[in-house]
Amino acid sequence: MKRCGFIFSLDAFVAFTIITITVSLLIFIIGVPKGYYSMLEQAHLLSFDCLQVLSTSSFSGFSPPTYLDIILSNSPGHPLSSEIMRNIVGGSTNVSRRPIIPKGYGFVLEDFDFSTDSWRVLYNSSADPLSDRFGKAYSKLQASSTIFVSSYSVPPSPGESMYCYISCKGYQPDGSYRSTCDVTPCSRPLDNFGVGANSLHLVKLTVFA
Repeated sequence: MKRCGFIFSLDAFVAFTIITITVSLLIFIIGVPKGYYSMLEQAHLLSFDCLQVLSTSSFSGFSPPTYLDIILSNSPGHPLSSEIMRNIVGGSTNVSRRPIIPKGYGFVLEDFDFSTDSWRVLYNSSADPLSDRFGKAYSKLQASSTIFVSSYSVPPSPGESMYCYISCKGYQPDGSYRSTCDVTPCSRPLDNFGVGANSLHLVKLTVFA
């Protein structure tokens, strides 16, 4: 009985070694970013929490306008907006303040412009010379969160009581009693109600390291 065998030449062995090394390096390279997963998740949670704080808190507690309303009403780079971002989100050089975003991260707040279909930068921590994040750029990772904000550029007016037109003895917006009436039966009701001007914004906060 004749038996046949295969003899691997030196070329085949070298090729097999090269392939093995290449595959091992690929597995190693692909596995390296896994070390950033926890930081990436943290960056995403930080961006989400910051947007929630900015959209629900204000100088007077929880009464409007909120911090985010003030930032959106101002022009990009406005000193008050920058101060809010430094003191609330992070970047203040005052050691007594505890920022939401740790010092190792930078962040960018943007507003989507529906007319140009592009993002407009409202605040960038790396471009703020008064921030301790000044000059810090994206190098390893970044994560972002978005939120819809409905705000009034012209606040609504509650107007006067409609009962003033009917009985001439209604109450005024400040709660005082209206003692006189200057309304004729054919006049328009003195409600003075104004719906204001409402605008919808899509705001994004990107946190990077």
